[in-house]
Amino acid sequence: MRGRELGLTILIASLGFGAFYALSFIAWVKALTASFGQSAWTWWVVALPIAAIMAFAVFFSAWIGWVMLSASEAKKQELLKPPRLSREGSGCTEPEGRSRF
Repeated sequence: MRGRELGLTILIASLGFGAFYALSFIAWVKALTASFGQSAWTWWVVALPIAAIMAFAVFFSAWIGWVMLSASEAKKQELLKPPRLSREGSGCTEPEGRSRF
């Protein structure tokens, strides 16, 4: 599987999981409110941080998929080329790049 196909798969899977989680969360809140009545608000202390963490994880994975999907070939080649090794501008004063001590 190439980069674009993998990016599309990650993007679709993360957005699908996010939609499934959001619908499940709404159904859980409705069931909780119906069963506990007025004291259901105490569950928000636990539910909101978990929902925020899940939303961030879904957004982050969808962003990774989008970047993989939309990356151009020129940009990939620029980022994946090996770094040039040079001694100039490295701050070394020794000719071999090592200290005598």
